Amino acid sequence: MNFPLIANIVVFVVLLFALAQTRHKQWSLAKKVLVGLVMGVVFGLALHTIYGSDSQVLKDSVQWFNIVGNGYVQLLQ
Repeated sequence: MNFPLIANIVVFVVLLFALAQTRHKQWSLAKKVLVGLVMGVVFGLALHTIYGSDSQVLKDSVQWFNIVGNGYVQLLQ
């Protein structure tokens, strides 16, 4: 693992914790989902802007992010 990959994972985990803090607020589920969507889009655009779409760091980062994403989808099923 190299530093950019670790930095991407750390930022991803920080965003997950920030999103988890919305459970303490009296927000509707729709608002929580919308906030998560916006955070994900902004994070994804930032990664594509920084690394470019064909970057190996980005591909490796997405593999790590998919662990959480696939787990979430499995919970929904």
